[in-house]
Amino acid sequence: MPHPLERRTYAIWLYGLALLCLGCIEKGSGGGNGLAGTSTSIGTSIGGTAMLEDGRPAAGARIRMRVDSIRFRDGIPECRVFDSTVADAQGRFALSRTGSWISHLEIDCDPAGGCADASGRQVFYRVIYGKPESADISGLRLAAPGSFTGIVLDTLGNPDLAIWIGIRGTGHFTRAGGSNPSHRDFRLDGLYPGGYNLEVIRATANPDIARNMKTGLLEAKSGVETDIGMLTF
Repeated sequence: MPHPLERRTYAIWLYGLALLCLGCIEKGSGGGNGLAGTSTSIGTSIGGTAMLEDGRPAAGARIRMRVDSIRFRDGIPECRVFDSTVADAQGRFALSRTGSWISHLEIDCDPAGGCADASGRQVFYRVIYGKPESADISGLRLAAPGSFTGIVLDTLGNPDLAIWIGIRGTGHFTRAGGSNPSHRDFRLDGLYPGGYNLEVIRATANPDIARNMKTGLLEAKSGVETDIGMLTF
């Protein structure tokens, strides 16, 4: 008959083995596709599929999820990327869970950037409200990008103060310029078809105190350059 100390040692060994096996089960419970709601070894992920205009998979497309807030980095406005990935051969992708209330999903499929099946650059953009892991982001159809052009009428006329035009939650920001400091022209490329309220941002000596203005709703069209006229700022 085993000694009481030996029985206790054996019980502790069995308990440790059970914990180890449980950890193995949890780690392997995610399945192979890493799509929305999947439990993986790094936590819950969200995901979906990206498709070209003609319905083929957007293999090699770059997917980014960004925060809603704008910050300046090295004097340039940006909305921080909190996760990014590349679509697989079937256009599938997965991103890590964030819990942000307003998130911005960007997809860019450029033949020059590894998206070999696309005949030209195609993009996608969507604002996600609520927790991203609850959003339906499957079967996303990309489109040829449009662009905005226009002029900013700068009421200060100070060429030392940069003026930026862009879209909150994206990587689309461009600096208005030209030889006339009070009439600055701009071009904003890579826009997914849809309506946008542009952010017009005047930099200051302190980049944390930039002055912002919003435009009204402007419509971007696939493959079309749209002149939005003059913005007074």
